[in-house]
Amino acid sequence: MKITRYIYIIIAFINNLSPAFSQLSNVKGKLLDSKSDAPIINSTVKFVNESDTTQIYYSVSQLDGTFAISNIKIANYKIEATSIGYEKKIIKKYIDKANFDLGIIKMAEKPIAVDEMVVEGRTAVAVQKGDTTEFKASFFKTNKDATAEDLITKMPGLQVESGTVKSGGEQVQRVLVNGKQFFGNDPMVALRNLPSDVIDRIQVFDKQSDQSALTGFDDGQNVKTMNIVMRPDRRNMQFGKMSGAYGESDLYNISGSANKFAESLQMSVIGMSNNINQQNFAMQDILGVMGSGGGGSSGSFAMRDGGGRGGSGGGGGNFRIGMGGQSGGGGGMMYGGGGSNPGSYIVGQQAGLNTTHSLGLNFSDRWQNGMEVQSSYFLNLAKNNNPQNLNREYFLTSDSSIFYNEKREAESDNSNHRLNVRFTYSIDSMNTLIISPTINLQNNSSTNNSNARNRTEENININGLLSEENSSTDGHTFSNNLIYRHRFEKQGRSISLDFGTNLNYRKRNSTNSSLTTNSFQPSLNDTIDQDGFSLTDSYTLNSRIQYTEPLSDISMLQFNYYPAITRNLQENEKNSYNKVSKEYNLIDSSLSGKFDNNIFTQRAGVGYRLNFQKINFTSELSFQSVEYNNKQSFPYILNVNKSYKNLLPSLIFNWDVEQNSRVNIFYRTSTNSPGATQLLETVDNTNPLQLTTGNPNLQQAYSHNFFARLSKTNFMTANTYFVILSASFTENYIGNSIYVADRDSFKVGNLLMNRGTQLSKPVNMDGFWNARGFFTFGFPVTTIKSTLNINTGLSYSNTPTMINSAKNSSNNISLNQGIVLASNISENFDFTISYTGNFSVARNTIQQNVKNNSFNHLAAFRLNWIFWEGMVLRGDIANTINTGLSAGYNKSYTVLNLSLGKKLLEGDKGEFRLSVNNILNENNSITRNVTDTYIEDSQTQMLGRYSMLVFSYTIR
Repeated sequence: MKITRYIYIIIAFINNLSPAFSQLSNVKGKLLDSKSDAPIINSTVKFVNESDTTQIYYSVSQLDGTFAISNIKIANYKIEATSIGYEKKIIKKYIDKANFDLGIIKMAEKPIAVDEMVVEGRTAVAVQKGDTTEFKASFFKTNKDATAEDLITKMPGLQVESGTVKSGGEQVQRVLVNGKQFFGNDPMVALRNLPSDVIDRIQVFDKQSDQSALTGFDDGQNVKTMNIVMRPDRRNMQFGKMSGAYGESDLYNISGSANKFAESLQMSVIGMSNNINQQNFAMQDILGVMGSGGGGSSGSFAMRDGGGRGGSGGGGGNFRIGMGGQSGGGGGMMYGGGGSNPGSYIVGQQAGLNTTHSLGLNFSDRWQNGMEVQSSYFLNLAKNNNPQNLNREYFLTSDSSIFYNEKREAESDNSNHRLNVRFTYSIDSMNTLIISPTINLQNNSSTNNSNARNRTEENININGLLSEENSSTDGHTFSNNLIYRHRFEKQGRSISLDFGTNLNYRKRNSTNSSLTTNSFQPSLNDTIDQDGFSLTDSYTLNSRIQYTEPLSDISMLQFNYYPAITRNLQENEKNSYNKVSKEYNLIDSSLSGKFDNNIFTQRAGVGYRLNFQKINFTSELSFQSVEYNNKQSFPYILNVNKSYKNLLPSLIFNWDVEQNSRVNIFYRTSTNSPGATQLLETVDNTNPLQLTTGNPNLQQAYSHNFFARLSKTNFMTANTYFVILSASFTENYIGNSIYVADRDSFKVGNLLMNRGTQLSKPVNMDGFWNARGFFTFGFPVTTIKSTLNINTGLSYSNTPTMINSAKNSSNNISLNQGIVLASNISENFDFTISYTGNFSVARNTIQQNVKNNSFNHLAAFRLNWIFWEGMVLRGDIANTINTGLSAGYNKSYTVLNLSLGKKLLEGDKGEFRLSVNNILNENNSITRNVTDTYIEDSQTQMLGRYSMLVFSYTIR
């Protein structure tokens, strides 16, 4: 009761401060041409407090000429409006109301000298409005064929890396066009299919969830989003591009896009077909490809529940360093996140040799009855051939390790249909309805052939494996979210209802044949000839009700309740070949299982929001109850009932230090329940040298996450600064316990293993934590008409694990430095110079004297030059150096691509060119993957040297 009384006292005290805090004003106005009454766009409006001239506020006029400033002190102000080609407008006003309208301000035209224009009427290059950073596209020069992707690489603080977009080091997960979704949640689709010359502004911000946007309460579920604002004169037009290429060895690349924009209507069609590794699909389009069978994988699946069997699904206890040829993994930072993001929407180029066919449709419109629809459809067909070599080092004791080498040949065919729809119905000014269904249909077939061995440090073979696995997987998912919000007459009072549905079905058939050899006792050689079947059938039903009640003009309370029901039916069956009946009908009970998993979750909470002056503060305390019932019916009956009860506090603090700088601080707690397969105590023998099993005694993990960000933008010089700090700590972390047989007939429970064989099972451990720091500074270099981006990152993780019952901590440190210089010289001459260096240190407490340090550097140069009579020279060169990896993986190589073409047809709409790719024939794809139990180096095959003739046509 004392705590409750103290809370009431604090709230009452804050509310009593309302009169002091309310001595602020929100000011708006509109700039118009004095003759034509046309809106004046992108003008700078400066407010100077005449009683304290150190208090200066800025605003920039929008497309309709309006401008606004929030939370300035009530006082006398000198207001100056400046714009290129207009007389400076100066007025003086006493701002004496909470909401002050300056009305229409008219500016007279004036032809002015260049020098004066630079000093008095310089256009704002970048503007920061709260958490939104906005860049003016016209300041950055791009060639005629440039895309939105080419444009943003020139902007301070923005970068494109391995198929992902980052802003200040945080991954952009969604791209909007004029505030509307464009092809769902695939950022690169929008950036690679929109020409740069239709873009007026680029905005980057943290987009709130639909619930937060409707209620005004920040729930922390923000998504880093980029909004592409089109030029007013290009919002009613048709545009697109078509391209066809053919080369030696029957290599080809065909692509096209067509767009129609008219008022609120947006219609787009994109398509591509090629066999040169060009891909544009998202994570949810890949079924089974992400680790189907073969060597060290346990058959992970993109639509699985919870984490994989080997450990936590969201642990972040490993990191990867990509070293040329393909993405090296590692996502971006989510708002408040603490590590890699396994749910990233866009994946880098899939390793190996790929043939891809895809078709995409996008439609959005707003109708007069208050209905708005945004929808997209994607069809993707992908054929992948991925030869791979890998080397892993497992740490056993303080003075010994075991090495796993594998050569793998993997082929897969994947097809996917994905439909996203979003309906928004503004019933009236008080009621809003949002419906967001998503459908996925997927099919995958794959073949994996492996030749693997375990060996000692002295290169003595322990055992070997020859295996072949064939699988076919079908799956579909359906999800729908319905949100209804009602706003009452009293300002700030609202109620919202949220209903969600998620259905997930996956069926997998497989055959697995293998020969395991024992180098010391050939009599223990073993063969496997099995037929496998697995089924996952699950659904989740959830709802949420939120009610907000204002306490004063600057504060409000929120009450919420969230119930959810999840049911997961899981069936795994392995049948060995019966030589008598010549059928697969000998069920292996140790490898088979069937269970019904039910979870009932309830969460209730209360939140408080305070918004005064330049500070926005939100806090929430929730109580969560999770009832877990797992019924196993095969191979034996086992009922596991668990109950978890936790308090989940969260804090969000946003501070607009100045008009152009902002501080965000975020603290949140969360839980991670064991996945259904993690509780199933059956063995997965997809790789007989590396077995996995579950653990019915797993407990729920509890995590603390901290995130802080400082962003600052100089709106006249476009200098941008971002500093990010994040950390997370997990209690009852779901990690890995590894048993490595050091002798034949090694027994773990009821399972017998021969020497060198490994068994991995998930266990709960304390001691997991990680931290990350990132700094980026971007600014124009006017002397050479270019933009320079400099970024530095440092991350550390401590991941606990068990190796043969001995506790081990894997400590990983990664330091990276990046520099990008992008030209801003002219539309005809464009270059980019970049450098990235990554240094990693991996330590294990079980082998404290062993040092595993590695370094990777990538230096690149790109050129696009249009010269004499429409000739076009394009080229890029990238040099990669790897050191500190396993023997045979410390390779350095240079990739050089060149093309020479000629502009054709009226308006240079056509282009014909000859391109030669990988001229030096040195392309490789090498990746280091550091986990809590091993360090892995892998190499995959990439395309060699090839040449193509290309014709492209631009639709304008």
